[in-house]
Amino acid sequence: MLRIDVYQTIEGLTVYQDDSVPTTHYVLPEQPRFRLDDKGEPIFTFLKYKKPRPKPDGKNGGGFLVFDVEFTLDDTKREKILDELKRQATSSTFRGELDGRERALQQMAAARPGDRAVPIPEIPAGRRLRAEDVRLGQLQWAKGTCQLNLSTISGDFVEKVFSPNSPSLFGNNITPFTVELTAEGATLLEQALQGQGGFVQVVYQMSAWVKLPPVNGTAWFHAEQFYDYVQDAGDDDDIYEDDS
Repeated sequence: MLRIDVYQTIEGLTVYQDDSVPTTHYVLPEQPRFRLDDKGEPIFTFLKYKKPRPKPDGKNGGGFLVFDVEFTLDDTKREKILDELKRQATSSTFRGELDGRERALQQMAAARPGDRAVPIPEIPAGRRLRAEDVRLGQLQWAKGTCQLNLSTISGDFVEKVFSPNSPSLFGNNITPFTVELTAEGATLLEQALQGQGGFVQVVYQMSAWVKLPPVNGTAWFHAEQFYDYVQDAGDDDDIYEDDS
């Protein structure tokens, strides 16, 4: 599990270490992005009606916007981060840290046998960590939400937004969106897409399961008066009379 108090910054991203396996790391993605297809093109479709489409409420429908977003690590940065972690794993400084953690884990396992959910890393004597021992683990997401900026800008531009209540919470944390636009919204989006930069924005709010550092606490108890109650019972071996 991710250990919240052991981390570093690589390629501008926060990289956390596992609480039991020091060669396993977790990386927080930088920002959401459009999901890409097999050709590397964004999954993004904008459809505008040639003529405004009248609706029962008197408004004119303008079109639809359909796209997928994801919250995951970029492949290029993933490789760069792995390269740096592999370099660190084979350095003398990391080996010294690992030896200390191994001793602590061995002592913990000996003191409380059978109480560990994660096995102690097994490194044969005479061999140090290899580059292939390093891996990036999958964050264990507990809950999350994904919000679209278009849905809150103005009721004059967006009719409805169809989307699940939360991202997938596994894999690439994909969230699909289907936006029904008014005539004004379709015109605004069409003009915005002609320029440079993004117009559609999403906000992810994610919570993950992590291992907290040890916490030491001290408790005090003060009392001035106590009550004692003691009752004695005996058996007189007489079934016809009450016991005393």
